[in-house]
Amino acid sequence: MGENTIVNIDYSNPLSETTKLELGLEARDEKTDNSFDVDYLYNSDFNYRRTIYSGYATYGKQWNKWSMQAGTRIEQYDVDALFRKANENDAPFKDAIFTLYPSAFLTYTPTDKNSFNLNYSRRVDRPSIQQINPIREWSTPVIDSKGNPDLVPQFTNSIELNYTRKTKIGSITSGVFYRIIQDEIARVVYGNPVDPNKQVLSYDNFDNNNAYGIELSGNLDFTKWWSANIGLDAYGKKVKGTVETTRGTLEYVEIDALIFNARMNNTFKATKNLRIQLFEMYRGRDRSLQFDRKPTWKIDMGSSYTILKGKGTISARFSDIFRSMNFAFDADKPFERFGQFNWESRTVYVGFNYKFGSGKNSALRRKERDKNEAEGGGPM
Repeated sequence: MGENTIVNIDYSNPLSETTKLELGLEARDEKTDNSFDVDYLYNSDFNYRRTIYSGYATYGKQWNKWSMQAGTRIEQYDVDALFRKANENDAPFKDAIFTLYPSAFLTYTPTDKNSFNLNYSRRVDRPSIQQINPIREWSTPVIDSKGNPDLVPQFTNSIELNYTRKTKIGSITSGVFYRIIQDEIARVVYGNPVDPNKQVLSYDNFDNNNAYGIELSGNLDFTKWWSANIGLDAYGKKVKGTVETTRGTLEYVEIDALIFNARMNNTFKATKNLRIQLFEMYRGRDRSLQFDRKPTWKIDMGSSYTILKGKGTISARFSDIFRSMNFAFDADKPFERFGQFNWESRTVYVGFNYKFGSGKNSALRRKERDKNEAEGGGPM
């Protein structure tokens, strides 16, 4: 059971034709209570509350062929948690972090068809409730999955250089990046302290790691009836941290990995009112300190048909047509193993949308805000 309250306010002021000031405040209050019973008898419960107060200021300016934007976000992050378990002492946890998140963007546009962009940013990925909840999530004869309430947020400092070229069929952007990741949140496996025949699958913070790579993306109109959004990225990373290499033995480990990912989202204009979408993605092999994740892929298909003079839309979507999406892995620490997790990735959706009114009065646009939360739950 949980309660989430979010209150935010944003202010934008164009100081002149070439300058702009943006300000904002936000408060988040998130509470969750989880309990666990064994054979209908009380076993444990976990109460977790975090409050996040933040504010940001951004200043942007344009002159000639140059434009810039600089700003910062300040944040106060507080956590108060309590884990109770039958026949064990209560385990409270508190944390308070005050952080600044600066960002800066510089763009140079020498011609209408060419632009260069250099940017720096600092971001946070906070542990999700699934990642910090110490109550057992699921269990098999050899492994228990649960969270780690001692996780701290993961911070990433990133610098990127991009080049965008406009062509006859659309725009293509290529770029390079370098990222420093502090206290990276990742999956770990270690021996179950109360059962020597089982392991615990959980999360931990690794050492400060880094990644560097290249990205290529494009929005292209190949023909009048076929357009596509394409993305490719390849990057190398060094991961460092302390893990259990054999039962009861902790060891500092470093690994290097090279990852390749690709996606393509196609739109086909069959008729004036009928659109067909085809999405393909490939996620390449990845390595962590204890796991080697195998490649995976999927294909989705959808369509939309406009009716009632443009006010109504019938849409349908078929996700993961070949049921190929999964998490397969092999590992040799703290013991040799391999496995595969499958979930309900194949879904079918059919919907109808109708627009009331003339559509001349657009809704108030809300500033998009990142949840700033690490991926939690699921197998890995």
